[in-house]
Amino acid sequence: MNIAAMYALGWLVAHGVGVLLAGLAVRASRRVPAGREAPPISVVKPVYGLPHRAEACWRSWLAQDYPGPLEVIFSLQDADDPALPVLRQLVQGRAARIVVNPVRPGFGGKTSNLLHGIDAAQHDLLVLSDADMLAPPDALRRIVGARERGADVVACLPCHTEAQGLWGELYAQSWNAVILIVWGGSMLLGRPVGLPGGTVAITRQHLARIGGITGVAAHLAEDIAMGQAALADGLRLGMGPPLTSPVGPMPWPGLWDKLRRGMLVVLWGNPHGAPASVLLLCAQAAYLPWGLTALALGQFGTAAMLGGLALVQMLGYGTLAWLAGDRWRPAWSAPLGDVLTLAALAVSLVDRRVRWGGMTFRVRKGGRMERIDTGPDTP
Repeated sequence: MNIAAMYALGWLVAHGVGVLLAGLAVRASRRVPAGREAPPISVVKPVYGLPHRAEACWRSWLAQDYPGPLEVIFSLQDADDPALPVLRQLVQGRAARIVVNPVRPGFGGKTSNLLHGIDAAQHDLLVLSDADMLAPPDALRRIVGARERGADVVACLPCHTEAQGLWGELYAQSWNAVILIVWGGSMLLGRPVGLPGGTVAITRQHLARIGGITGVAAHLAEDIAMGQAALADGLRLGMGPPLTSPVGPMPWPGLWDKLRRGMLVVLWGNPHGAPASVLLLCAQAAYLPWGLTALALGQFGTAAMLGGLALVQMLGYGTLAWLAGDRWRPAWSAPLGDVLTLAALAVSLVDRRVRWGGMTFRVRKGGRMERIDTGPDTP
């Protein structure tokens, strides 16, 4: 067996195992039962701008089928945020509040919003949920169910769906692969790698034990940092029900910023070691340049074999989209996603700047951010 055949076989096995783990993770998440008790809950939603289907996402938390005391805190950083008029209409007559505070020095926009939202919340059990999370009516009851099964910290499985346009599709493909395969798989295997930041439930006492929001304030991947702190403290991580993140259309700059942020995390904020992660990323996409080189050299058998991996990649990413809740169809853009991921990785080796939440940061060793602009509107 030549080297190309060995690579193809290893690639197929790894890809097949990854998709299988994703399917098992989604199944396990869907089977999380509702809790028997109903402790008071404060849901804290950090908001910046209007995500796709924002009103539906926010209504889903205000309309939870939850029998216990419940409040929803929407925390923003800008009094001119276009989300404010929508939120003011939504919270009328509900157990919900809006707080607006400028970004605290040394914090990112999201972590600052979380900090102020938690300060405004009344209850001990906190559900920290991104603005773009769409929840089924029983989400909170099932989060409580995951806690009753022994979890100290519960993270819901965020499934990215409803992508529109090429850039939106590439974003959904990338994030579903990372979350469903890497995080979901790690939870199934009993070796959690951290937390996906979409929706996390934690008590104030446990949050204080791991350093609070202040402890992860300057991290590019605050969810990974929080998960690692929880694991280091001996807290048990559990998987909650699946939630939906409707992606919608995405402009090219938005996709590029997100890819760059992901690669900066891999390079400078990876608790599991950057070299191994970089090697895996390169191995995943090696079929593209290798296959094209073989084709140029007239090695048509090798080129066809490696080209077949591109088709498998399309089918596999189509399966991930189906597992996330979309209809199944081949992800024709998957090879382009591999190319852009490697491009973002290469750029991130020499440029540590990233745009996030309307601000620009430079990423330091350990994944910590240093703000280098003067305000949200700085170009």
